[in-house]
Amino acid sequence: MQKITVLHLIPNLLTGGAERLTVDLVNELSQRVDVKLILFYSLDSFPDQHFLKDLNKDVSVEFLNKKKGFSLKIYFKLFKILRRDKPAIVHTHLYIFKYIAPFFLLFRGKIKGVHTIHSEADRESPNLIDRILKRFLFKYRLCYPVVISKGNINSYERIYGNIPFTLIENGRKVQGPSGEFYRLRERFDAKVKRNGDKIFLFVGRLEEVKNPELLIYAFDKLRTTNLNAKLVIIGRDTKYFSKANLLELLTRLKLNQNVVYLGEKNNVYDYMLLSDYLCICSKMEGMPISLIEGMSAGLVPVVTKVGGIPDMVGENGYFAKENTIDSYFDALKMAASSSNEDLDLKRENLINEFQVRFDIKICAENYIRLYSEIVKTAN
Repeated sequence: MQKITVLHLIPNLLTGGAERLTVDLVNELSQRVDVKLILFYSLDSFPDQHFLKDLNKDVSVEFLNKKKGFSLKIYFKLFKILRRDKPAIVHTHLYIFKYIAPFFLLFRGKIKGVHTIHSEADRESPNLIDRILKRFLFKYRLCYPVVISKGNINSYERIYGNIPFTLIENGRKVQGPSGEFYRLRERFDAKVKRNGDKIFLFVGRLEEVKNPELLIYAFDKLRTTNLNAKLVIIGRDTKYFSKANLLELLTRLKLNQNVVYLGEKNNVYDYMLLSDYLCICSKMEGMPISLIEGMSAGLVPVVTKVGGIPDMVGENGYFAKENTIDSYFDALKMAASSSNEDLDLKRENLINEFQVRFDIKICAENYIRLYSEIVKTAN
């Protein structure tokens, strides 16, 4: 394919699945296309954009320095960038679509759009105007929608009807332990993984859709069994569920010896290598990057049946039949009671599935194929 220019637009690089995928994807794409990353918010507005440090030197970054709330200035800034860089493809992520949508019309025939829907379509576009814009641009092939899992097709069709889409599953780069791993393992074994405890790990923002309270109440029930287990929680707290709220709940339930909250961590994969299970109890999901990461580390999932999760996990995890405390407790108990032989088989299957399906190289190749088809059609 002739080397083309692709702009990726995303609000910021705070820790999240869409942000993680975007960083890994542009890094991988930079070997094949001229790629540039446009961030709407600066470090002044969002200082905790930890994923910035993970960008390759070949990926140039430009900040629009947007303030919170609607901004007319952003349209002028984007216009200048599009005139200057003359991209063949503008690839958008998350909730900034309204700012780029007019330019797919203004530069039609010269610039085409790709928009990745990172979650269920109705959650990603709760606003009617946003849905109308996307429906129009998707229908007339000015912007090409991408759905990230088979489990999200129903929500896409519910919002956008029979408008064609491309299915491209998420990916994650192959990782290894960090330089801190071996020191961390000594501390972890001494302070957390005692008495042969099985370690359950939760990775994600403490927000309503991730359902962290359900996990804690279900884990409280697990404590009443004779099974040795610990829960480690990694992720940024939110207004919905602050660190103070979490610690107060753990104290009230007398779970301080069973649940450890670590906040945000830059070396999440180290903790995955030290754990046994990955907990996902979300109300909605697309194709969780944390699950892909966990699969690559051989973490056995304990999950709810939402989004693309059932298709990803198959027979290699433990499912809550319903999104309730009792059902999730049943899944936790089944996981904690499983034999080492069963766990080892599941781990092996999960690692193999990651290698053949969820490596970022596979994901990037699929996007390059889509870009190529779009450019060929435009010419």
